Amino acid sequence: MFDFFGFTHYCTRSHKWGSFVIARKTIKKRMLRTLGAIKVDLRKRMHDPIAERADNHMDAALARQAAEAVERRRAGLYVVGGSAK
Repeated sequence: MFDFFGFTHYCTRSHKWGSFVIARKTIKKRMLRTLGAIKVDLRKRMHDPIAERADNHMDAALARQAAEAVERRRAGLYVVGGSAK
């Protein structure tokens, strides 16, 4: 096993054929550090005034709308050049 480019690479067998493959998973130390930082940030925001939390909520709503637009585009529910595709 070795860590490279944010992943832990390890030897295993493929599920389909049983042949040798190199598998990857997220580096555990890095993931735990990031989740810990998110937890600390959320704990700080918990005590913010409601107006600030509302601003953060609006940012999240805009991000959600953008993600929904991407999903609609992927599903083929968008208009390009005046004709629906």
